[in-house]
Amino acid sequence: MKERFRKKDNFNSKMILTQLFSLLCTYYSGMIIVCLFLDFAVGLQFHLGQIWDFGIYNYETYFSVNLLSNIFNILVVVSGLIFIVVKGSKVLDFVFSLYLWHFIICCVLSSSEFNKLWLIINTIISILTIFLGEYLCVRFDQQDMLIIDRLFKNKKKPFAEHKRNDDFIKINIQ
Repeated sequence: MKERFRKKDNFNSKMILTQLFSLLCTYYSGMIIVCLFLDFAVGLQFHLGQIWDFGIYNYETYFSVNLLSNIFNILVVVSGLIFIVVKGSKVLDFVFSLYLWHFIICCVLSSSEFNKLWLIINTIISILTIFLGEYLCVRFDQQDMLIIDRLFKNKKKPFAEHKRNDDFIKINIQ
């Protein structure tokens, strides 16, 4: 009887690590592309310190570019969540892991001291990513269900129309 209440763990570590690595690649490639575009639009020179340096928000010239690139990168990460993670219940775990790994990588690669402003901005960005990601993952998941429900639950019965002597005859098809 006790075996009946035990859950079978469907824990697949390879799949989870692959999803996390894919999400990290999506995050960094999106961040680099958005930073390159915004730097080109503003006339600044791109460098990898914009992504992995704690002190980047101390420079007035790069502050707005980095803030905007982080905000626009939310859309890239959320699209990655929709297609890589799929389930809304896993979004919190994956986004937390993503930003934790980003923090660890920044600790290793940063040339400047830890900055509280960097932490505040990335915390706000991660919270926005979690909310938007969960909302859109659930919406896309429900949308798939609605399409399937509409296919199998058609309330209107199909009928065929025949025209004979200016009169329409409707025949129910069952």
